[in-house]
Amino acid sequence: MSIPPNSRHVKPPRRYDSTRRRAQAAQTRQDILKAALQLFLEGGYAGTTINDVAAAAGVAVETISRPRRVLWFER
Repeated sequence: MSIPPNSRHVKPPRRYDSTRRRAQAAQTRQDILKAALQLFLEGGYAGTTINDVAAAAGVAVETISRPRRVLWFER
């Protein structure tokens, strides 16, 4: 059994523009830092958990921290 050749014109892949995604990521980082700072001021560094920061920033814990990798300090 053989596969027939593609007889239709195939469009080239669209160029991916990640400008909006980069802006969203930057805003998320700012939201996390703002939430963390506020919680540190209110309850101290030792009294603030990643879960607290994630909840205050409105993101998942995995957005802030993965094993061996802290994402909110990346640029």
